Amino acid sequence: MTLLQIIQQACRELALPLPNAAATATEQQSLQMFGLMNALGQELLDRHDFQVLVETHTFVTDATGAAALPSDFHRPLNDTQWDRSNRWGLVGPMLPAGWQWLQSSQLASVGPRVRFRIRGDQFEYYPGTDTGNTFAFEYIKNKWVVDDDGSTEKAVFENDNDTCVFRDRLMVNGLKYKFLAAKGFDTTIAERDFELQIEAQAGDGGAPTLSLSGPEPSHLIDLSNVPDSGYG
Repeated sequence: MTLLQIIQQACRELALPLPNAAATATEQQSLQMFGLMNALGQELLDRHDFQVLVETHTFVTDATGAAALPSDFHRPLNDTQWDRSNRWGLVGPMLPAGWQWLQSSQLASVGPRVRFRIRGDQFEYYPGTDTGNTFAFEYIKNKWVVDDDGSTEKAVFENDNDTCVFRDRLMVNGLKYKFLAAKGFDTTIAERDFELQIEAQAGDGGAPTLSLSGPEPSHLIDLSNVPDSGYG
């Protein structure tokens, strides 16, 4: 559904007049819904690591010890930062005190592992002496809208025929909830329906089965992965 179609569907369910335009509207209610739609999408970026928003970024290290973040970067995904050249994870993100200790203390033990932090829209890493290594990490992008040209991604709705990566029902329910809240009406049912749709889309990427007894130990070579015969 397009931006206008989502707003029209929400109006049907709220028993409100259907607007003919949203992004270019002059009528106050349509303008409010247009603004609420952009607020809704931007707030959903922080609600969950939706798989449709996950991107992978790679870059090659140099002597500067820092690299620019992707232009569509919204927030990092923890424990996804890797040195693919050495095949081990990066250590971090470092807190400011720990970072200054690395930079300033003569007692700092660097070791073979690289530390990192994100500051000033840059991915900083220490030490920066090894150049030519490929670093990679995953992140949540801030571009959740698809332009009406069908391909250009962007961070806000701008045209009535724009679409978005979130499910139609999630956006309809979310708009209804935010509209009722803005008007000061009871939102009990609308909020429940909205939260159910968030859970529904949040499950589209799957999830691991967690054990209350803790993770299984890693095995290198033992009875769990070596056959009784026919090896060697």
